Amino acid sequence: MHRRLTASFLVMTVTVLIVFSVVRAFALHDLLRVEQQSTLRQDARLVARYVARAEDTPHPVSRQELAGLVALDEAVVVRPASRPALSAQGADYRADGAVSASAAVGGMTVQMRQSASVLGDAVRIGLSSLVVLTLVLLGVTTLLGVVAARLLAAPFSRLAVAATALGRGRFDLDLPETRLPEARAIGEALRASARQLRARLQQDRADLLRLSHEVRTPLTSLRMDLEDLAGRPGLDSEDRAVIARGIEALDAVHARVGEYVATTGRHAVVEDAQVPLGDLAQRVFDDWSSSLAPLLVRGEVEQERLMLTPGPVEQLLDVVRTGISRNAREVVIEFTGADERVTLRIAAPGSSSRPASRAAVADLAGVLGGRVAGDLTHARGLQVWLPRR
Repeated sequence: MHRRLTASFLVMTVTVLIVFSVVRAFALHDLLRVEQQSTLRQDARLVARYVARAEDTPHPVSRQELAGLVALDEAVVVRPASRPALSAQGADYRADGAVSASAAVGGMTVQMRQSASVLGDAVRIGLSSLVVLTLVLLGVTTLLGVVAARLLAAPFSRLAVAATALGRGRFDLDLPETRLPEARAIGEALRASARQLRARLQQDRADLLRLSHEVRTPLTSLRMDLEDLAGRPGLDSEDRAVIARGIEALDAVHARVGEYVATTGRHAVVEDAQVPLGDLAQRVFDDWSSSLAPLLVRGEVEQERLMLTPGPVEQLLDVVRTGISRNAREVVIEFTGADERVTLRIAAPGSSSRPASRAAVADLAGVLGGRVAGDLTHARGLQVWLPRR
């Protein structure tokens, strides 16, 4: 996302700088032209005063003397009141596009002209400075744009990761703390969804336990009563056959209830989010090898093609990983899949015992409908049984 934000910021910046540069170039041209005309006007006043003082003497200014008053790229026309006009120009003067300015002293008018190349050179120098300034601004704004884009995109990138984790069935979301109202709103929505997912898992487990208890217990009690009735003396064969059929019917209902409980417990946590057990195991092996380096991480997996929701298993293993200390000799992870459950065995011989970590694993396993036995530091390791969902 930050790449698109950076590109958008750069496009906007370049557009603004181009518009600024074009407007500034025209303004610079007009400003330099006005400045050149002002300078020529001052020069015209000086020439007019000089010629006017000479007019009152026996030796008025001649054309040759007038030529010495102008630069190589300038031309001058003097129109005295008492004699014909005088003109002179420098060797480099060009009339095409020349900039002119006039001044009057008494009855005398002086017009100064300067070649357009002078204005062009001044404009080029000004534009060179403008180009350098534009490039510096572009570099600074590019750097600021990259930083701003990263800061703006970072919360949304973390939200995308959190949404992916929620879609995989995890409810321990790592949500960003941000002041952006849009990101905060999305984060609150994801947090609410995670709470709902956890509550649904807990409710599913409670419902299954209640169903198993409220249905199986009366069925078992009724079966025991029928068996007791069948053992009483004085019943004929027909009565015993009816009782036997009743017991068979109760056994069938009991089995159907067990199948229903098992099937319901295997429902996917999140629809269309299941992955093969082999893919999940490989992802866990790679992640643990990287995060626990330089510890040796070994892994085994059975029933690689068994489908299950990865999020709950990943979340539980993340909690297990926090209980592994760096003084462990190695880490062994085993995945065993079955129709009704997935068995995990994690052993870290030599690791320090962390009861708080094991308690957190047991609590999370209970939420997911599983159970825990053993410990990471034991030879058999920590064993976790989870329903395959």
